[in-house]
Amino acid sequence: MGAATQDLQQKVCQKYGWSYHYEKDTSGHWYVEVVVGMNIHNKHRFTSPNNSTKSNKQQLLTKKQKDQHVKAEKEIVSAMALEHLAPQIAHEEGKKCCQLSEVFPNPIQIYDSTNNNGAIWKQFWKNPPQVVGIDTEGNQTSPPVVVQISTSEYTILETPPRNKSLSSNLTRLLRDNSITKIFCDNFSHADKIALGMDPPSNISNYAKPPIIDLEVLSANLYGYTK
Repeated sequence: MGAATQDLQQKVCQKYGWSYHYEKDTSGHWYVEVVVGMNIHNKHRFTSPNNSTKSNKQQLLTKKQKDQHVKAEKEIVSAMALEHLAPQIAHEEGKKCCQLSEVFPNPIQIYDSTNNNGAIWKQFWKNPPQVVGIDTEGNQTSPPVVVQISTSEYTILETPPRNKSLSSNLTRLLRDNSITKIFCDNFSHADKIALGMDPPSNISNYAKPPIIDLEVLSANLYGYTK
């Protein structure tokens, strides 16, 4: 990865939450599309003046040479993007930084699911939320090492026993379609698989309740980043 490519991807797009997409058009020219912010209409395309298809036909390139050629073309379009998007980058850099504690001044209470004979789950089902966020740690195994279930008011931590099934409360939650479960699981679906869930053949189903994956939803709204 060249300097401009790395800067565009890591120091700009990942930092500001912009999306980027590299591709070669039908005429053989590499380009990068950058969506500034969360607005699909604020899309910018920067196209290399070089015709890669013509260039590749004129000489027999090895795989290493082809990889180097693609890297060089991405570097060209990344540099073009950085130059033309300089005003928007300066605008982002000029924004005031703040701590999460300023945005969320009231800390979220965290409960161990086993404390007081599972009292927190009884509270959960007494007044079930409409939406929860779910995250796991140690999702290389099923069940995972830790499961985090977050509402707007508190978080439940579960540590499923090794080589055993999920708790009855967690199983009930996963099966309850009246409660929307939100994941941010990338396209490996590792969290969901570790929880015993089978990803659908059409992952666009994860862009709507009862299960929403933020990665899928973002891709549906603003396009895939690659």
